[in-house]
Amino acid sequence: MALMFDYAPGMSLTDPWLWTVTRAQPAYRVTSAGTLVQVGANVLRDNHYVSGVRTTLFEPSMINSLLQSQTLGTTWSQTFSSVTSDQTAAPDGTVTADKLIEDSTASQAHYLQQNVTVTASEFVAFSCYAKASTGTRLLDLRYDTDSAANGFHVWYNLQTGAVGTATGFGTGTLSGSFIVPLANGWFWCGAWGKGGAGTTGRCTLVLANADNNEAYNGDGTSALFLWGAQLERNGTVFAQAPTSYMPTTTGVSSTRGADQMSTPWPFKIMPMWCYTSFYDRGACARTPTAFTVTITPNPAANPLWCAMFPGSAADVRSSWISDAGPGGVGAQNRNTAAATTVNPIFGDFVETFSQVFKDGSTTMAARRNGGAVTSVGPIGPSGTIPFADWPANPLLWLGFPGTAIATQMGITRVKIGADPTRIITLDQAASA
Repeated sequence: MALMFDYAPGMSLTDPWLWTVTRAQPAYRVTSAGTLVQVGANVLRDNHYVSGVRTTLFEPSMINSLLQSQTLGTTWSQTFSSVTSDQTAAPDGTVTADKLIEDSTASQAHYLQQNVTVTASEFVAFSCYAKASTGTRLLDLRYDTDSAANGFHVWYNLQTGAVGTATGFGTGTLSGSFIVPLANGWFWCGAWGKGGAGTTGRCTLVLANADNNEAYNGDGTSALFLWGAQLERNGTVFAQAPTSYMPTTTGVSSTRGADQMSTPWPFKIMPMWCYTSFYDRGACARTPTAFTVTITPNPAANPLWCAMFPGSAADVRSSWISDAGPGGVGAQNRNTAAATTVNPIFGDFVETFSQVFKDGSTTMAARRNGGAVTSVGPIGPSGTIPFADWPANPLLWLGFPGTAIATQMGITRVKIGADPTRIITLDQAASA
């Protein structure tokens, strides 16, 4: 029995595997036509399209801290600009997109702004949907703390769909940025990084007449269409890319629960191999505890787990049994194949392949965007060889195995097979 498990987006959630899917709130996905559709709570987003490819979208629990995310003429302050509400169809098809129009003031920046209370030097992700309107104006997505001295900003060309100048300034840093084309001329524009030591985060949507330029002579008519502004606060440990849209209204931020998907795992612990493929949506910029595939009897407390793939931008690795546990297989073995660096970024297509052998040693291979395979191992064994029954009924988790671990990716395939001496390369696993 070489292939024990095979998952692809769109497969049945009842046969041959009975899946439990949870996410506390509704959430958005992108259709094959490039529009946004909101699905209900506890509905798997296994028809979310990335670069025209069907994926299963997994995201951590997040909060949109900006108020009136679609009604930009209210909570937002307007400087040398004005907002006209509900001027065109938004990415979700509703006529709720607003028009930001510059005034005719000379040598000034023309913008909207909203302040959010943040923690000093906190990582944030700032995003908005934008579309060209009157004139040839760019969007400058700007975040700073307390003053214009410390933060980051990125210019987006909404005619060509290109990211322009992208930079941090002062003590602020820019960790990454993207522009994602959608239907009907819309783009999802996102940037992430941090400001300085101030605790007032200023989120600014700026009209620009050229790349890397904010102050100019307004003509009173040039404009952009905007919709779905979002700020996600990510703490002071690591930077994280924006996640899917969470609409807000007056006085109420919006929360989206984590995507979780699990099924009973009927097999004993044994030598195995695992292949995964996914589009990175920010998971690889997190910590090495961003798992794709996990087998565990208790994901919330997480005393024991078999992680077939943890990964980060600096450390793609494989581990068999890890974490401290009360006897049994827990705390008996940890074999980590470190330094397999493929450095994936937002939008990359990532493949990983891990093997666990009968002596407990592990190997790991990875590649991005079909490039060269980077591999490491075998590593270990370390400690007692962990081939024994689980002390409880195990579950196989995809994407988000528990409340303390998060991923942000669009999975395209997961395979788990027995006999890791038969399938020995990433390409063999991909075609198995």
